[in-house]
Amino acid sequence: MERLASSQGADLTPCELEPIHIPGATQPHGALLALDPESLSVVIHSGNAPGLLGIPLGDLRGRTLGQLVGDALVERIREAAKADDLDGANPLRAIGEAPGNGSCLDYAVHRHGGLIIVEAEPADAPESLPAMLPRTMVRLRDADSLAELGRLTVEAIRHLTGYERVLIYRFDPEWNGEAIAEDKLADLEPALLGLHFPQSDIPRQARELYARNHSRFVPDRDAERVPLVAMAFGSRGEAPPLDLTFARLRALSPVHLEYHRNLNVNGSMSVSVMKHGRLWGLVIGHHREPLLVPPGVRTAVTLMVDAFAMRLTEVETTADWDERQEHVDIHARLLEQMAGADDFVGALTRGPVTLAGLFDAGGAAVIRGGSVHLVGETPSAGDVMEMVAALRQKVDGGHPVATDHLAGVSLGFAGHSGLASGALAVFFGPDHRDALIWFRPEVTRTISWGGDPNKPVSIEAGGTRILPRRSFERWTERMRGYSRPWPSWTLEIAHSLAHAIDEVIVRHQRKLAELNGKLREIEALAVEKDVLLVQKDMLMREVNHRVKNSLHMIASLLSLQGDGIDDPETRRQFADAHNRVSTVAQLHQRLYQTDKLQSVEFDQYLHGLCDDLSEFMLSEGEEYTIEVTADPAELSTDRAIPLALIVNELVTNAFKYAYPPGAEGTIQVSFTRQENGGYLLVVADDGVGLPAGFQPLNGGLGMTIVTSLCLQLSANFAYGANGPVKNGTRGGARFAVSLPPA
Repeated sequence: MERLASSQGADLTPCELEPIHIPGATQPHGALLALDPESLSVVIHSGNAPGLLGIPLGDLRGRTLGQLVGDALVERIREAAKADDLDGANPLRAIGEAPGNGSCLDYAVHRHGGLIIVEAEPADAPESLPAMLPRTMVRLRDADSLAELGRLTVEAIRHLTGYERVLIYRFDPEWNGEAIAEDKLADLEPALLGLHFPQSDIPRQARELYARNHSRFVPDRDAERVPLVAMAFGSRGEAPPLDLTFARLRALSPVHLEYHRNLNVNGSMSVSVMKHGRLWGLVIGHHREPLLVPPGVRTAVTLMVDAFAMRLTEVETTADWDERQEHVDIHARLLEQMAGADDFVGALTRGPVTLAGLFDAGGAAVIRGGSVHLVGETPSAGDVMEMVAALRQKVDGGHPVATDHLAGVSLGFAGHSGLASGALAVFFGPDHRDALIWFRPEVTRTISWGGDPNKPVSIEAGGTRILPRRSFERWTERMRGYSRPWPSWTLEIAHSLAHAIDEVIVRHQRKLAELNGKLREIEALAVEKDVLLVQKDMLMREVNHRVKNSLHMIASLLSLQGDGIDDPETRRQFADAHNRVSTVAQLHQRLYQTDKLQSVEFDQYLHGLCDDLSEFMLSEGEEYTIEVTADPAELSTDRAIPLALIVNELVTNAFKYAYPPGAEGTIQVSFTRQENGGYLLVVADDGVGLPAGFQPLNGGLGMTIVTSLCLQLSANFAYGANGPVKNGTRGGARFAVSLPPA
């Protein structure tokens, strides 16, 4: 509208403000009464009401409503008013005789502006719906395209009404109109099919009336208007403004009359096509001569148009669904990618399916935290930020905003028309500072207008009055800087995607808060654990230290006790007990002297243990060599202590029995890691060997201890000769303990 007005230099605001709903007059083919809703007394009437109702002029004041329209209609009006069933868009309809003259009248009654309005028109007889109506409804129901649906509708309505031209006029998003279907007499010129009309041809306030009152019939453009008369003013005649928004007899505005004269239209109709509660378009009838369409036929026309609108919704919804289904699938795949990713921006811009795949866009961008992430063919990041900022100013209530003419938002964007003539943006995030934006390139269009759209009006000589344009000749315009328009479903999918991103952000923030909370709990537990570990470490060191001291004390007592015994065998038993206690004491000493309180480096311990045993034997007068080989091994204390006691028993037995008294010899101790993760302990010698029929359980206390400890460790205990028999010996002895993996 700004372009049209500025090109002509005319201010179209007066056209927009014309009070067409209160013309102060009616058309003369019927009469109107405005009633007080409580008393049903006449407050205002059209000047021709007395004549139509058969009441002498000036005698209307003294008549009851029943005397004017009949008691039966009065009762129906009272019942409908009580039930609040006098809607302007769906008035009470009745046919009856006027008591004043017996004429048959068609009545329409509605309530508006605090008054009950009764309209009456002559009717020859009670009318039935045309016989063609059911067949037409079936044909409309079966139409599967807008073109076929429009053709069937205009043909049926022209046949029914007798208009010389019937056309369907569709509004675009800027309220410009296009004739998408037309049926007319062959000699009626010009043909309007395919022509576009500027939105100023049907101004805003007229469109608002069409959205509320869905039918408008004008039998005779040039018929003299009938003024409204207020009963309170009597003969003075002029009535206060009466809102005739829903009145079918409402007189035409001067601009509308002039427009019809310029079109050479006398009789006319306009019936609203409503889709989802919004004015989609009009079904328009033109006649060069006056033409009165009977009320019953008008009803049939409105039913046909309603059927057209219902089928239109189904046809366009099906077409929309077919077009949008591919993009619904892309939307679903983008959601899947986001669900499986930590970074939703990367999921939208670098996944197998990207944001640019939606809506057949040439390119797209994600604006997140002030950073711009581009995908496809787009303007530069800086230009994208400027476009997003400009579109943000157009946002209404957080809904997506779309334009097929980005240069219309700002002329500075015209230079990007090759990549971004159109844009769709949706905003998300806690403060809606982040955005998704899609771009479409320029698509050059050629539009045929019904007259020059740059001259929507003409100015009366002297510039005192704006008149509708007079020329409707075909005028072709080439549109540059426009992209393909964005269907409504693209905005719905964009809004859904932004909502999903909001949920991802909220979910990530919630998860981050939960993780931070758990991290704080873990950190607190870790601190507490560290304190407990320090305390435990100190306690274990103290325990091991005290156990070691206690064991050393016991060992010393055993040694002192043994020294005072004369019997060699008893003294040796005390010595064995001393060694056993010392073995365990040495292990506890290692535990409190190292950082590890629950395990011991057994290879190192084994060397120390064998050194202690060797020194003990030297003190007993025996000189044997102990050879120790051990693989690195860290064993828990519950395995190391039994294994150490086994070593003590086997080495001690070798000292006692492997070699004859006074003889020299070697004892081999090895501890090797096995392939299965276990360990093999071997104590062997080259001495006299095992006695015939040797059985550990039949031996002394030492062998009994070894056997018992092997069972405790789930270890396999084996014994036998260490080598072949030589010089009458039995090949020495070999004891092997196979320790399973921990």
